[in-house]
Amino acid sequence: MKQISLRSTLAAQDFNNKRVLLRVDMNVPLENGVILNDYRLQAILPTIDLIQEKNGKVILASHIGRPKGADSNLSTKNLLPWFQERGYTMDFEPDLEEAPRYSFENSDTILLLENLRFFPGEKTYDEIFAKQLADCADYYVQDAFAVLHRSDTSVTLTPHLFEKDHRLIGPLVEKELVHLNKLIADPKKPFVLIIGGGKITSKLPLLLNMLDLVDTILLCPAAVFTPLKSLGKPVGKSLVDDKKLNECKELLSEAEKKNVTIMFPVDYQVADQTIDGPLSAVDADAFPENAVGVSIGPKTAELFAQEIKSAGTIFYNGAMGFHHRPDTLEGMRSVFQAMQASNAYTVVGGGDSITTAQRLGFGDAFNFCSTGGGATLTYLSGHELPGLSPFV
Repeated sequence: MKQISLRSTLAAQDFNNKRVLLRVDMNVPLENGVILNDYRLQAILPTIDLIQEKNGKVILASHIGRPKGADSNLSTKNLLPWFQERGYTMDFEPDLEEAPRYSFENSDTILLLENLRFFPGEKTYDEIFAKQLADCADYYVQDAFAVLHRSDTSVTLTPHLFEKDHRLIGPLVEKELVHLNKLIADPKKPFVLIIGGGKITSKLPLLLNMLDLVDTILLCPAAVFTPLKSLGKPVGKSLVDDKKLNECKELLSEAEKKNVTIMFPVDYQVADQTIDGPLSAVDADAFPENAVGVSIGPKTAELFAQEIKSAGTIFYNGAMGFHHRPDTLEGMRSVFQAMQASNAYTVVGGGDSITTAQRLGFGDAFNFCSTGGGATLTYLSGHELPGLSPFV
């Protein structure tokens, strides 16, 4: 499987009196302007600190959410208090035409740009927008691993406007590649892949690509229900992608050919009628027609724990349950407890999975938590990351 190994030369740079456009991922969950989880913000602080130690002026650029134009609830301005509470001096600039002028002021003050997706040019590979960003800086640093699977202007076009020795990856991107490469470069056996989350669509390329590496796949809600339906098993009103039934059959067939064990839950936690309905535990072969599968049941938790206990490498992606219903998170808690107790090399990927891990008290329980969701899956699926092309 293809690996990309890149080293960050950030620590060797002299940024004295230089402006540094730092593309980061600050796509944190916000509710009425309040940050619900700051893992991605915490992850970029070492890079900010390093640039400032090298006397560089940080120009901070990111997106939040998927806005349809300007939306105050998704403005990066909401992040200012978080940084200020941690001792950073901040300026905020909503106008990219004015940003280059302010980029020369107060070298020890971070200039935070407005949500890049408020500007149409970010999603349209726009040269004018790319130049507006480039005009803010002398150097470009890419440390937003979670967006490297995107072709956004700030990710793929803007870095090319800098000389090759003035565009570089940050330490977070290097760290992500190092840890993910451990999953695909002679991983310690047995290798257990645990997949949950929503629709199966984004997981299928990963599952197919990893069949040559993994020994066992533990399928969890809701990703499990499309493969189950492809086998003619009862899934009630659970989330299913009917367009992917044939691909799921192919996956199961390929897994059998390659002697990869795919384990389905033997029981489930289900909700009656809708995800907010009354909860109960049911055996897999007695799945009620009006039930929605929410998480694994207690028998499955024990079964999966035994597989996890004997693993040498574990990759987990895809949250089970719902934060607004804490009693639906017990299945994830059981999986995380088993991973924490194992001697395996453990990696958790995806924002929802990490958020849940932190909420349940497992924030430091694993060898690595990847800041990437789609980017992590894309890389492990063997596909190109467009955002890395300017640096390879």
